[in-house]
Amino acid sequence: MRVDDDARAAIGDPVRVVFRKYDGAMHWHYSGQYLGAGEHGRWVGVPAGATMRRGDEVTITAGSDGGVLFPADEWWAADGVRTRRAVRADRPALGGANRRDR
Repeated sequence: MRVDDDARAAIGDPVRVVFRKYDGAMHWHYSGQYLGAGEHGRWVGVPAGATMRRGDEVTITAGSDGGVLFPADEWWAADGVRTRRAVRADRPALGGANRRDR
């Protein structure tokens, strides 16, 4: 995942979110608005009605407002964009030091 330097981005600026597979193939991609950066990383808002695609599959529509957090210095993103198909939360697998006993 590449997160460009946001030094020039202003709150409300349009941004393009592009996730790629390990081999570089296109994965999820959609447009959003830059919401700013904070202690947890950079935030992008995705409004209800935004269109998104996974690779070259059929375009789908965000069913409600959502957002994406790109944590500083991490490889993962937390995606809370709800579509008619699913709610996704991309994160590393729990294991090792991250595992929580239930």
